[in-house]
Parts: sequence; C-alpha cells; structure tokens
Amino acid sequence: MISPNIIKFLTTLKENNNRDWFNKNKKWYQRSREEFKFIINHKEFKYNFREISGEKLKTFPRGFPGDFPEIELLKYKSYTVIKSVMDCFIQSEKLTEEITRVFKEMYPFNRFINMAIAENYRA
Repeated sequence: MISPNIIKFLTTLKENNNRDWFNKNKKWYQRSREEFKFIINHKEFKYNFREISGEKLKTFPRGFPGDFPEIELLKYKSYTVIKSVMDCFIQSEKLTEEITRVFKEMYPFNRFINMAIAENYRA
C-alpha cells in the first residue's frame, strides 16, 4: 500500500511543477549536492546504471540561477536509474546474488532521494 504522504508529495510535485519542493528544499539541496554527486559518480553506480534518466523541466526551477552548479540535476521531475541486463541474466544461477549486489549499489541513491522527500515534510 502506498503511504498517503507519498501520494500527497507526488501530487504536489505534479501540480506545482516542482516549484514548491525546490523552494522548500533549496538549502538542503545546496548542502547535499556534494553527497549526491559522490553517489551518482561512484564507479560502481556508473557501471550499473550509466546515468540518471527521467522527465525534465525545459528550464531551470525558479529560485535557482541558470549557472547554479548541477542545474541539470535540478531539472528532473523524477529520478530514475535503470540496470540493463541480457535475457540470459534472468535464468542465471547467480540471479539472486546479482540482484542483491545491484540493489546494494542503488541503496545510497534511494536513501538520498528518500531523505529529500522526508525533508520536504519537515520544511
């Protein structure tokens, strides 16, 4: 079951095109961007997920200058990482082991995003 807080958060993002979230979380993001860069630039993260994808704003969010460091990361409406695998991977004897490894590598990314969501409700 999806938490009502998650539904509220996602609805707010959709309705406000992220403006409210960015305004409330600007200080948090500025403090945390180095941690986020470390996570997404980590060698194993890059190997497993290559890049972040997701729908993006056409321009930078209000309240941030166009030359703000990592402005491209702020344009995302959602953050998605994908691990591509070959068909034979699904039938591999090491499937569980590999899935566990990939999820462990994804954990810091998910933790960071969840912290952002939690911070939104404290703001």
